[in-house]
Amino acid sequence: MTRASRRTGRGPTPARYEMTFSSRAVPRVLAVPAILLLACHAAVAIYHYRVEEVPWLLFQLFDVDQENNLPTWYSEFLLLTGFAFLWLCTSQKRAQGDRWSGHWVALTVGFLLMSVDEVAGVHETINSVIVMTWAIPAGIMALAIAAAFVPFLLHLPTDTAVRFVLAGGTYLAGAVGIEIVGNSLVGQQLSDTLAYKMTTFAEEGLEMFGVILFLHALLRYMRGSKASAAQASVAVT
Repeated sequence: MTRASRRTGRGPTPARYEMTFSSRAVPRVLAVPAILLLACHAAVAIYHYRVEEVPWLLFQLFDVDQENNLPTWYSEFLLLTGFAFLWLCTSQKRAQGDRWSGHWVALTVGFLLMSVDEVAGVHETINSVIVMTWAIPAGIMALAIAAAFVPFLLHLPTDTAVRFVLAGGTYLAGAVGIEIVGNSLVGQQLSDTLAYKMTTFAEEGLEMFGVILFLHALLRYMRGSKASAAQASVAVT
C-alpha cells in the first residue's frame, strides 16, 4: 500500500496526464500530409495519362479514389482525430449538464460513422445496389440534419458557427457535389481518364480540408478565453 493510500484508506490516486493542443498548429500540421497526398495523386495521374503508363501498384498507392491506400488511411485518421476532439468536448458538455450536449453527441457519433465509412466503403456498396447515385439521398439527409442543427449553431459564438458552416459546406461540396459529377463520368465510361482522376482529386481534397477546417473551428471553440491552446486532462487508473 502506498503512503497516499494509507492516509486516505483508498487505492492509489489515479495518474492524470495533461495534453495541450495548439488551435493554430494542429490544423497546419494536419494540412501538410493532405497537400502532399493530393499532390502525389495529381502528379501520378498526369504522368500516367499524359506521359506513359504508371505501374498499377504505384498508381493505386496514391489514387484517392481507391481503398486500402495512403489517402484512405489519412482521411480516416482525420475523421478519427475529429471524433477524438469532439469526444473530449462532448464529455465536458455532458458533465456540465449543457442543454446542447445531445447535439455534441450527435456530432461525435457522426464523425465516428464517417470514419467507419471511409474504410469500410459503405456508400460505395450502397451505390452498387441502387439506381441513383447515393449522393442525392445523402445530400437531402444532410440538408435535413443541417436544419435540425440551426438552433444549436445559433447558440454558438458567431465566429464558431460561421466556421462550422464553412467546414460543413466544404466537406459536402466534395462528398455530394463533386461526387455527383464523378458518378456522371463513370456512367459515361470515363472512369479511366485524367478528367475523372482530377474530379476525385477535387472531391477528396474538399473532404479532407472540410474536416481540417472543422477541427480548426472546434479547437478555437475549446480554447475559449485562453489565448494559446485547448487543453484536455486524462485520468489513467
